[in-house]
Amino acid sequence: MTGVELLDGDLEDVAFATYGKPLIVRVHVNAKKDLHDVELGLGFSTDGGVTIAGPNSKAAGTLYSLREGDSFIDYKIDQVVFQPGRLWLTTCFVRDGQIFDLSDRRTELIVRADRTMDEPGLVTLAPGHWSKRPGLPVPGEGQQ
Repeated sequence: MTGVELLDGDLEDVAFATYGKPLIVRVHVNAKKDLHDVELGLGFSTDGGVTIAGPNSKAAGTLYSLREGDSFIDYKIDQVVFQPGRLWLTTCFVRDGQIFDLSDRRTELIVRADRTMDEPGLVTLAPGHWSKRPGLPVPGEGQQ
């Protein structure tokens, strides 16, 4: 890994992520030789070292073939769900179960919001469903 760029949905460089907006994490790599069946994992951690998300290309069904030389891999977050604050990004390239390039919490990710946040926590969950009354279960699909 030679660097990380943060891009908005229009592929413009940004200094911070914005809650609810798209974010592209572009990981630059310089392969010393051709490599096949490579996975890329990302880790989003708090200042205290707690990992709150860890997307992985292999878990998503994607392995990469890296050609010798410079290239990049993008990971797009359609809507940033992290609450405003500071996170640290880890990148990890793995092949055949062996880590061959790890950058542990070296990229700072600042998250801002363009509105007042009304839910506590590190992430905002997608809207859920509440019982209509005490003692009633949450309605299932097709139930009122």
